[in-house]
Amino acid sequence: MEQVRAARILVGSLDVPWLVLTHASRGPAWGAMYERGATLVLPDSTGLDATGELVADLARGWLPDLSRRERRQLVHAWHRFESDRSEMEARLQKLSDREEEVLQQLHDGVAVRAIAEQSEVAETTVRSQVKSILRKLEVSSQMAAVLAYDEIVTDSIDPDLHRVS
Repeated sequence: MEQVRAARILVGSLDVPWLVLTHASRGPAWGAMYERGATLVLPDSTGLDATGELVADLARGWLPDLSRRERRQLVHAWHRFESDRSEMEARLQKLSDREEEVLQQLHDGVAVRAIAEQSEVAETTVRSQVKSILRKLEVSSQMAAVLAYDEIVTDSIDPDLHRVS
C-alpha cells in the first residue's frame, strides 16, 4: 500500500502521459494508477523493446487501446478495495485490547491452547475471545480474521483476493 500511495501522489502531481510498470497483478493497484491519471499500466515483465515502443508512442500522442470499460472495472476494483479496507479497519478498532492481543498471537501462529497457557487462563476463555473477534470482524473463521488482520497490519494489497477478471 505504501508504494501504491507514493505512486498515486507522483502520478497525480504532473499532467503528463504516464506509463506505469508494476509488479502488482492486474487489479486494484492498477485501478489506483488509472484513477490518478496514468495513461497506461503494464506488468514489469513487459520487455524493454515493447516498453521503448510504448514510450515513443505516448510521446507522439498515441493513446493505448484500453477500453473505457476495462479502465472503469479497474478503478471500481480500487474503490471496492479502499472501501473494504476502511470497513475492516473500523471493525478492528472495535476489538478490546485483549482481543487485539489474541488476534496478534493467532497472526503470529500461536495456537489457542498456547495463548491460554501463556495468559494463564482457561482455553475456553480464549475460545470465547476468538468468537468475539470473529463476530466483531464479521468473518466466519479464525483464518479469515488472521488474513484480514494481516492485510491491514502489513498494509498490502493481495492481488489474488482482489483481482479483476
